[in-house]
Amino acid sequence: MKVIHKFKAGAVGHAFKLNLPIDAKVVHFGSQGSHLFLWAELDTAAFKIGRDFTVVATGWEMDDDDRHLGTVVTPTGFVWHLYETTKEPIHA
Repeated sequence: MKVIHKFKAGAVGHAFKLNLPIDAKVVHFGSQGSHLFLWAELDTAAFKIGRDFTVVATGWEMDDDDRHLGTVVTPTGFVWHLYETTKEPIHA
């Protein structure tokens, strides 16, 4: 059965890992209070793997093969971008 779960993003500019099914789909990236979160649609019974992510600011560099998943403008005006940096093939 598919559900949407909420996950706290790691610190800006630092890689973080989440254990998610390989076919989990990030459906939203946003802020609540002073924290950044991502929401992912996933099957709770599916096998999970470690998937790598990072949050960067506008103008920051990232690898060519990093995959953009969302952008958020916070109430304070900061703009952050969520990228998946997992190097294994993801077929979601």
